[in-house]
Amino acid sequence: MNSEDKKKILLVEDEIITAMFEKQQLEKYGYTVHHVSNGEDAVKIALNNDSNFDLILMDIDLGSGIDGTQTAEKILKEKDIPVVFLSSHTEPEVVEKTEKITSYGYVVKNSGIVILDASIKMALKLFHEKRERIRAKESLRESEELLRLVVDNQHDLMVKTDREGTLLFVNPAYCTMFGKNERELLGMNYSPLVHPDDLPLVEQAVARLFSPPFSCSYEERAQTAFGWRWLEWTAKSVMDDKGSVCALIGAGRDITERKRAEEEIRKQLAEKETLLKEGQHRMKNNLAMVSSLLGLSADGAGGEEARRAILEARGRVESMEKLYERLLQTEDDGGFSVRTYLEELIAAIVEIAPGKERPEVALEVALEAKDLELEARRLFPLGLAVNELLTNALKYAFADGKASRVGVTLSRRGTTATLTVRDNGRGLPAGFDPARSKGFGLTLVGMLAEQLGGTFTMRAAGEADGGPGTLCVLEFKTGGGT
Repeated sequence: MNSEDKKKILLVEDEIITAMFEKQQLEKYGYTVHHVSNGEDAVKIALNNDSNFDLILMDIDLGSGIDGTQTAEKILKEKDIPVVFLSSHTEPEVVEKTEKITSYGYVVKNSGIVILDASIKMALKLFHEKRERIRAKESLRESEELLRLVVDNQHDLMVKTDREGTLLFVNPAYCTMFGKNERELLGMNYSPLVHPDDLPLVEQAVARLFSPPFSCSYEERAQTAFGWRWLEWTAKSVMDDKGSVCALIGAGRDITERKRAEEEIRKQLAEKETLLKEGQHRMKNNLAMVSSLLGLSADGAGGEEARRAILEARGRVESMEKLYERLLQTEDDGGFSVRTYLEELIAAIVEIAPGKERPEVALEVALEAKDLELEARRLFPLGLAVNELLTNALKYAFADGKASRVGVTLSRRGTTATLTVRDNGRGLPAGFDPARSKGFGLTLVGMLAEQLGGTFTMRAAGEADGGPGTLCVLEFKTGGGT
């Protein structure tokens, strides 16, 4: 593809790694790609007078700002440009919502570059056809209806009938399509040419020509010289000097290839949905298998340090597995119960701990946080943080053999949630500064806190906290996030 022929795409994707991969794949297929990570930037650059994008490839979930559907609506309100949604969502209601905004396509993520490329090309073709129809309609308003159809749409089918559907005029393209000359066609009724199953729909459409706005558009299958073909019609009434409908005129085009392509895309989407469900169950089984393998490896580890490292890794896998089970068990694409998730996760962490290290763990949820929900992208880092803090307590807090207790408290005040993990162990070593710790676990918790848009602190528990031990506090906002 020459540089002058390259189509320019605006890619709206908040996941940086995903965006880099998609951009790389599209550029290999000859597109020029510009990436933005949020809806606000997408609206700004798309509506810039100097921008010349041919198509927008839009994710639906765009982090804390406006989502993909809202972004598309804002852009399309000001500018006519094809928008193809590229998303992980496969729920019918999500697809239906995007179809109400734009009908240029919906591609499930990870469908592959071949499907994505075909969908982009189809969207560009549909957009081109739409522009052609708009130009034709604008031309129709500038002169007499029949003259406009003849002059500006000579490649389309053109026809004029009386009120009952008897053909009064047909153009050469109409004659070619139906394999008859003008003399054979004039005087016959159009109804025998229409597919019997589509005739009621056509009759309903034509009925709209006898009342305001005296125009209609419809699609039909017709018996042509080339077999059954899909035709798309735009029809309009012709008025006499008394304001009554005296004739009907219409312009049509063969959209058979477009209909076949749309049907193929629908078929591919259905197939991809089936594969996605199969992949989800395989992922769940794979996570369970990895967890089991890590458990077996821990039992056979030669040293205590190696066994602990394997069990820590298993805990992280358990955190992912519990969240994935939640995702598969619910059809709600909104939030997930933090309380339910943490209860299951804590039980799993305690279960895989060696018997002598299994503490008495209690999850206490304040009343205002009982209904706290988070979306999956925020619940996952929270679960990993809990896993690291509990594992850390098991590893370091109870070496003296005293009765071990760990309290996990979840509370919320306004839009701020607080997760507290407290143990009654031996406390922090003298001179230990959590902020300077180079340990992987605490470093990971700090990074997870930043991902949640919050803060993490760790200190020795004093008398005001209920006695000796260690107190870990993770605060984060309950809405938005990165």
